[in-house]
Amino acid sequence: FLMLVSIGFAVMFGLKPAELGMRSAPSRGLLLSLTLAAPLAAVAWLLLYLQSLLLPVPDILIELMRPLEQAGVLESILVLVLTPAICEELLFRGVILRQLAREISRPRAVLVSAILFGVFHLSIYRFVPTFAVGLVLGWLAIATGSIVPPILLHAAYNLMTTHLLPESFSAVSPFALVLLPSVVISGIVILGGRFRGGRSGPSA
Repeated sequence: FLMLVSIGFAVMFGLKPAELGMRSAPSRGLLLSLTLAAPLAAVAWLLLYLQSLLLPVPDILIELMRPLEQAGVLESILVLVLTPAICEELLFRGVILRQLAREISRPRAVLVSAILFGVFHLSIYRFVPTFAVGLVLGWLAIATGSIVPPILLHAAYNLMTTHLLPESFSAVSPFALVLLPSVVISGIVILGGRFRGGRSGPSA
């Protein structure tokens, strides 16, 4: 459905694939999209935990998620990891962010698109972490001028939160083993310079 919506908006605004950010990305941006997944998942987990202290998630919502948690690995990866990453990035960072960036400043466009991204998920209990994730995805789209890195980061983040992120952090958990190296590598990449050459930011 989201794919159809994205295509519909693209046709409505006369956007070509390149104007949606469907272009190759620099290796630095691709590397960052993968190494940011673990730190981003950790931050989202912390925000969700802090929010739950003030606004606990109702048991009924937890129970509604049980069937998805019990799905097979391949089905889970398709439904929870790949499909949302591709479709949501086409809509929010491919269409919405780029259209907003034509009308307002890029930082404001990232902020507004992140708010819409959080609202789209229709859960007040997930709004804060989803908004934070939207900020990072929007920044990455602007920094690289492509939606390929946001798609990769979104998919890797979904994989972390659905399959690797433990209910409580442990020094021996697979997630903990990749978290620190990911933070270090992400910091090096971010501090290392530009993510792309030529024109900066998304096409407008």
